[in-house]
Amino acid sequence: MVRRITQKKRGVKTRKEKKLFILGLEGKNETEKNYFMSFNPILKKARIQCNVSNTTDPVGLVNDLIKLKKNELLEPDDTICCVFDADTEPYKEKQIQEAAKLANTNKIELIISNPSFEIWFLLHFIYTTKYYDNKSLIDDLKAYVPNYKKSGSIFNDIKVDTEKAIINAKRLDEHHNQQNKTKYLDRNPSTDVWKLVSWISNEIN
Repeated sequence: MVRRITQKKRGVKTRKEKKLFILGLEGKNETEKNYFMSFNPILKKARIQCNVSNTTDPVGLVNDLIKLKKNELLEPDDTICCVFDADTEPYKEKQIQEAAKLANTNKIELIISNPSFEIWFLLHFIYTTKYYDNKSLIDDLKAYVPNYKKSGSIFNDIKVDTEKAIINAKRLDEHHNQQNKTKYLDRNPSTDVWKLVSWISNEIN
């Protein structure tokens, strides 16, 4: 549980030094959690905490974070993000649109990967605009990480190419913007993870 403020004598509240990145994650696998928690040992000015949810729909994930915000003592500079996969099912578009409105109202950042988080890993190796489903994406990733498993961690193997991945992800955003793609499911492949990683990286030094 998040406890940022401690009570001292005469009701004086003091803040702990490190800011928090609170990440709402889907609970179906540990890929995202393993990756982001690997940043903690090298962070000097911040700490990452994962809030793993039993739900997998975007609206449910955002609602879980809203409840957390109401029940926990947080600081204004803490960053709260909802991290999830767009997948490829058509019904997901409406859910994401609803989640985006809810998140915006409650100052929660959406970090969406299309079709899945593995596109962020793949962008450490190549830039591609190829359309992916979940299986074909993992197949292509295994060309570079043969022993890849969703529940494992490849953070140490790819961290040296983080800047390359950020550049490739930004390039993908520009590619979709040039084609005026506004629907989340149309932006395949893409990932917002580069934004979160950039914010986290600012707290390393």
